[in-house]
Amino acid sequence: MAFTTPAPSSALTPPTHPSPILKLPLHVVGIVLAHLDTIPELFPVVSSHSIFRDALKDNLHSVCRTIIANQIPPNALPFVIRSLESARIRAVDAADDATEVSDLMAYLATTVPGCANRGAAELPPPASLSFADYNFLSRHYANGEAMGKKLQGDVLDVFGMGFICTIGSLLSVRRVL
Repeated sequence: MAFTTPAPSSALTPPTHPSPILKLPLHVVGIVLAHLDTIPELFPVVSSHSIFRDALKDNLHSVCRTIIANQIPPNALPFVIRSLESARIRAVDAADDATEVSDLMAYLATTVPGCANRGAAELPPPASLSFADYNFLSRHYANGEAMGKKLQGDVLDVFGMGFICTIGSLLSVRRVL
């Protein structure tokens, strides 16, 4: 009896033809990446295939700026940019001094477009933002949005309980009368 080796499984052998996604131009793949909801969502996608990594490297600012523009409403952008700018400034020993705080606020009002008049701000020029900065903006806005929703739920619960208590006390007063 002769032993024969089984033919290699087609599932184990690499495909002989390239993946269709590899045929796409990098700017088109970048447009696909720009449709993600947040910057942190880029991490698993970019890690999944080299075409996504290459597209992000070639189109970093346009992808990130599009995600930020879609994620953060224009009226919230000045506050998120202020948060980024204040995080960049190293705290000084006298940071709790009132003059230091007012100087910081004046600095932010003059350096972040749209913050002085509370209008819609614009993102700083692409050359001044790194991927970490875009990630900071996206994460901090998402955290603020989550905290706002939690606070809204808590406030509604408190008002709801107060309303129920008020209605209950009115009903009990009417029963007594």
